[in-house]
Amino acid sequence: MKANNKKDKYERIMEKKLSTPIDVLCKGQPDEFKTVLTYCRNLRFEDKPDYGYLRGLFKELFMKSGYEMDYQYDWNHLYKDKKNGATNDGGNK
Repeated sequence: MKANNKKDKYERIMEKKLSTPIDVLCKGQPDEFKTVLTYCRNLRFEDKPDYGYLRGLFKELFMKSGYEMDYQYDWNHLYKDKKNGATNDGGNK
């Protein structure tokens, strides 16, 4: 984005983010992403987020998508492969 200065640039980015509908942002993604973004956009400054609820949404999606908790995280594979000089897809399913 073009702007006259850094402050204007970040203001324009903020305006773009706020004006982009959640349906557009989440197009092609599971409904849980839309639910999370809607929840977050509806929070007031003084509200305390219900992190358990948000984690639960993603945990249910994780299970529903057929993943299993094997504690083998992508960044562990990337670190190991980088250490060994190999490249791969990051351990993605």
